[in-house]
Amino acid sequence: MSYEDLQVVVERIAKLKRKAKDPACSPSESKACVNLANKLFKKHEHKILERLKPKHTRKPRKGWNKKRMTDFVNGLMAKKPNDKAPDFVKCNLSIKREDLITWLSERKEEWINVQVKESGRTGNWYAEVDTWEPKSKA
Repeated sequence: MSYEDLQVVVERIAKLKRKAKDPACSPSESKACVNLANKLFKKHEHKILERLKPKHTRKPRKGWNKKRMTDFVNGLMAKKPNDKAPDFVKCNLSIKREDLITWLSERKEEWINVQVKESGRTGNWYAEVDTWEPKSKA
């Protein structure tokens, strides 16, 4: 089954589930939609899950800390200042309002510290949550 065919099946399952939730849909019609969606998923489950698997898995680099995962700030983009910008401009920040509001609403902390970093591989700048905490003196 090609990727396009599989995509059509996944879209059909999603449409059936949306229709089942539609208040204008009768209970029997809703049940039929859910049953058909489940039947389609069971028929193509292996192919759908196979497509979702990552093609390549990278081995962790030597000294890589699995506990430390980069926590990007969704909706906040950091950029290097323009070459003509004055010296007091350290970086440019762009905010995608809806994404940042959604990301903030998912967080529980009252204060969120953010660091602007430069990627060692690509040279791109990005905003990352600063998760550093002082070690407790035991």
